[in-house]
Order: sequence, then C-alpha cells, then structure tokens
Amino acid sequence: MNKWYNKLQYGAMLLMAAAMPVSWRVGLYVALLLAMVSIVKMIAQRKVGNPALDWRLRIPFFAMLAYWLVITISVFYSADSITGWLVVMRKAVLLIFPLCFLLTDTSYLDGRYLRALGYVLLLSVCAVFLYFSVRAGVSMAEGATWAQVTGSCTFDPRHHAYTALYMAIAIVFVLHEMNRRWQEMKVWYQVILALLMVVCMFYLMIVNSRAGILTLWIIVVSYVVYMALFCKQWMLALMVTLLFAGVQVGVKTLTPQNVNRVESSASEISSGEDARVKIYKSAIHVATEGNPVVGYGAGDYFQSFADKSTVENNGYVAKNIHNQYLETFLSVGIIGLIPFLIWLFYPLYLACRRKSMNLFLLLMLEGVVLFNLLFESMLERQMGLLFIGYLLSVIVLILSLEENKFGRVQKS
Repeated sequence: MNKWYNKLQYGAMLLMAAAMPVSWRVGLYVALLLAMVSIVKMIAQRKVGNPALDWRLRIPFFAMLAYWLVITISVFYSADSITGWLVVMRKAVLLIFPLCFLLTDTSYLDGRYLRALGYVLLLSVCAVFLYFSVRAGVSMAEGATWAQVTGSCTFDPRHHAYTALYMAIAIVFVLHEMNRRWQEMKVWYQVILALLMVVCMFYLMIVNSRAGILTLWIIVVSYVVYMALFCKQWMLALMVTLLFAGVQVGVKTLTPQNVNRVESSASEISSGEDARVKIYKSAIHVATEGNPVVGYGAGDYFQSFADKSTVENNGYVAKNIHNQYLETFLSVGIIGLIPFLIWLFYPLYLACRRKSMNLFLLLMLEGVVLFNLLFESMLERQMGLLFIGYLLSVIVLILSLEENKFGRVQKS
C-alpha cells in the first residue's frame, strides 16, 4: 500500500462503497474515477495483469465481459437498434470492474482493507437513514402524519428493491464481524455494532420491499441456525434473534402496512392473483415461443414481451419483468444466460471447492444477490449494475486474498 497508485486505487474503492448507497449518479462518477486511476496505475507501474488472481479466479471477470459482448452482438439482430445500443451503453459500466481487478495488481490488499470496505458501506447506509429520518421529522413538524412519512416510497423515495439490497449486504457484513471476533470486542464496540445492525434492519423493513423483507428473514434465520448448531455460540444467536424480533415487533406496531404488504402478497400468490406471477408465466411463454438460443435481442425483447403479455393478461401492461434471469433469457437467450450464470455462480463454486474459511460470508453475500435477482431486474439500472458488479468483484478479491496471503485454513 506504500505506492501512491495503490493508495489512489484503494481510495477510489472506498469511495465506491460510500457512494453507492447515497446516489447511483455519484457512484457512476466514482466508478469512472476508479477506471481512470487503474489506467494511471498500469502506466505508472508499467505492468498489466493481476498476479493475485489465478486462472480460475479470472473466469468470473471473463464471464462478465462475455455477457456484455453477447448483449452487444444481439443489437445486430434487433430491429430496434437504437434501444439496443442504449442497453449496451448502460451496461458498459460492467467493463470497469475487469479493467480494475483483472488488469491491475491487487496483491497489496489484505483482510483489513477489504473489511474497511464493509464498514464504509455500513456507515454510508446508516448515514442515509439518518438523513431521511431528519427529513421525515421536518415533514412531521410541518403537519405530516407518521403514516405519511413512513409510507411506501415516502420515507426513502428511491427504488426500494435496490436500497433494500444495500441494507441486506450491510447486515450480512455486521453479522460476519460479530461471528469473526465478538469475544475479542470491547463492550462499547459490541453495542455499536448491534445498534448499527438494528438501524439497517429497521431501515430495510420500512422501505417496504417485499423481497428485501423476505431476504432479511432468510439472513437472520440462516445466521441463527449457523451460530447455534455449527459455531455453538448460543448467546450470540439468541441476541441476534431478540434484536430481530424487537425490530419486527416495532415495525409491525409503527408501520403495519409494510409487514401487511408481505402477508397480502403471500395470499395473492396462493390464489394465483399476484401480478408478478402472471408476468413470470408470460415471460417464460414469450421466451420459449421465440428463439430461446439467441433471444429477441437487446433492442426488441421487451417490446415483444410487453405486446404478448398484455394480450395474455387482459390488457395489463407490464413495465418491468421483475426477474433478471428471465430478462436475460428473453434478451439474449441461452447463449447469453450461460456467461451470466457463470459470472454469478462461479465464485460461489470456488468458495465451496476451496473450503473457504469465509464460506458462510460468501454464501450469504452471493445468496442475497441471487435471491433478489429473482424479484427484480437489477442489472437493467445503474443502481444495480454498479453495486452488484462491484460486490461480486470484491468477492473474487476475498477468494484471491485467502489463496495468496493466508492460505485456506486461516481467516482473512
């Protein structure tokens, strides 16, 4: 880290972690800064390539590149090439991460630096919560009711599916830190971590994302089972359970409409009336009816889906497929779905095969992303592209750190 270009690169990585929960526009500028810094680093170091990555760890980055290239090629068989090129340009931000981490040396990073990224993300999420809390307080002072300031897309007007994803990842990080060194922490440090986790849980639940709330339940249940049965840390498992139960009761009391939305969704799904279930069925039908190998093309797939699904669903116009897997299948078919799935799943496969000591952390991080992609097409907006591209790249860095610095039997 003593080299100036390493400090610049790591500084840009910290800014990425801080900026994305605040604003995707700021995050985009920081991502471009990270790209420029990495280019400067290659020139100054007179070295291209990342010796910290073995050939297996390079596969996710090549898969990311292949995914983008397939989307680019699909424009040439799209009738609406203008829309297709807009999709290609929007997803071009994915090229930043291979540029930074495949072509520049990250061997200067160690566990402290990667954990600092997690803490910056956590503090950024909590700072945003504080900002919206103050704004809600001002609104209430001007006459707004509690129900009005905590309603759906009112407390935090940004897209709730994406903001909930940021919070879920921050919660996973806090739980990992607790598991990693809870007994060694001073009491004041334990209290602060617990409070930050409660803030993130409460924030996630009041933004009113159904997928986010389900994700939180899965995270907590998985963590408690893991801590109680595998780590034998009963007190920590009990504490997390009680904190989560307290948040759950608090949200149910203060903003019952948020929890009720999840319960009503479950009822609609069981009765077959849920709009998203209808959208998914239409998407599968449209995808298989067309060319499942190459898809409809980046420019044409959504209009083809919208036209046919509107007829199938009695005039209901779908503005979003709400499933990244189906959206990828529709646009670029199996040929694009393969590199997309390799990019997502291969780091997890490597973590399991190499018996990573951070396996539970990686399972939780990737699991959160993979689960949420079932309910939202997150790679169709910069909010998701930047965050998921960055997060999966950091996961690869965690694996490379274990392999090259500490071996497979020590925690990073």
